Amino acid sequence: MAQFQGTLHGSARTAASRQGTKMSGLAAHLRGWNLGVYVEVQHRDGRDTILVYRTGGSNSPALQECIASLGFEGGDAGQSQRKE
Repeated sequence: MAQFQGTLHGSARTAASRQGTKMSGLAAHLRGWNLGVYVEVQHRDGRDTILVYRTGGSNSPALQECIASLGFEGGDAGQSQRKE
């Protein structure tokens, strides 16, 4: 059963959607030529987390730094951090 869902919109007529389980997670790399973000959704230690990394886009796709970390645990809004 899917724990996570993602939808991507672009020039295609329809959106592309994907699902991830607690085991697989879900990840996407959205990018221009020199700037991008890599987003990971995971389930670790009983809580859902989202990590957002800055990348160098298509020109340099390596993860450069974590710019945001979000967490959700049960009915609690969890912890949110924005890094700059």
